[in-house]
Amino acid sequence: MEYYGVVHPDCGGFLRLRSTAKTNYARYYAFPAILRVDGKVLIAYKNGVSHGWEKEGAAVSLEQAVLDVASQRVERVDVLYAAEERIAQMGEYVRMPNGDIGLYIDMQDRSATSRRTGMEALRSRDGGRTYCLEGHVGLVDGVEYGYPLNFCEKNGRVYMATMTFPYLAGSKGRRQVHVISSADSGASWRFEANLTESLGLEFNECALIATREGFALFTRGEAPRHVENAGADSEAPACLAMLDGHFRALRLRDYRKTRADFSQVGRPRLYEREGRLLLITRQHIATAEGVRMALDLFVIDPVSLEIRARFRLCDPVAEKQDGHYANLYFDETGSRTMLRVVDYRTCPTPANPTILRKPDIVQWSFDWQALTRQFKEETGHDF
Repeated sequence: MEYYGVVHPDCGGFLRLRSTAKTNYARYYAFPAILRVDGKVLIAYKNGVSHGWEKEGAAVSLEQAVLDVASQRVERVDVLYAAEERIAQMGEYVRMPNGDIGLYIDMQDRSATSRRTGMEALRSRDGGRTYCLEGHVGLVDGVEYGYPLNFCEKNGRVYMATMTFPYLAGSKGRRQVHVISSADSGASWRFEANLTESLGLEFNECALIATREGFALFTRGEAPRHVENAGADSEAPACLAMLDGHFRALRLRDYRKTRADFSQVGRPRLYEREGRLLLITRQHIATAEGVRMALDLFVIDPVSLEIRARFRLCDPVAEKQDGHYANLYFDETGSRTMLRVVDYRTCPTPANPTILRKPDIVQWSFDWQALTRQFKEETGHDF
């Protein structure tokens, strides 16, 4: 039975991993990506001044915080990339089959809003302690990509969902999402599928994971930007597609079309646990103050595509809020299984109201058994 309520679980802990208040609100911490490695969580994020375009001379870097899972302490913070002429907007991790860690960067210039210069890569051969710059990924079967969205691995091959841009080579003059793959731990890549065309969907950010059937994909829809008067992204679909091994759709559902309580998403992330899919993503909800931004966790049946549970992990903070590119991991180092959620979110209100609020990198913790028990107590059934 599909679930239409919202459960507010008790928070079991909160960490402010990077605080803009400690910089006198000068820094803008955003867009975290994580990778679990040998008892640590690597957290890559942007340390800039604004969400997107950064003015000439503004200091911008891609940093990595190393969080020890058992102690829940940040051991160190490293600058991984900084350049005057380009903006490392965000990085996406991948653990290669040979053990290397790749960090693929959505690289942008300072001359125009969000103009990509071509995806670049860093590589670590020592578990994320040090990185070398590999530079531009370059053309993959005639296409240069800009925004690395997600990685997954299946049968020793690494798959990347990534975006084309109309001003980069091989783009067909528009934004699309492709899948490319590597059989040699990222030394070379090949084209696998054009998901925009094969699924007939306009979307940008997405989550791609490997499944027993093939793959699962969740999309953040966008208006078709190559079509005049195409509408707004806020009206675009939000779809879950179960795909076969050749990225052909087996089942597909648009939750914007089939549910009145599902909004446009932001940087969705998918995970598998105990036969269910976990979707963590931004939602826009109606409040007494207007439409505001929240962070929700959905539990989805991968066969029926029904939503079996919904948890509100973070309520709205402010009218002009930024945040919720959330990642999760399960921590079983203690006596309880903890669901840890790493995210970015607009900071609390400064004492001086003239100060512009900027985001922090944060982590929420939830007792997984208590969360599932609370759901059953409130709804009368398991998910």
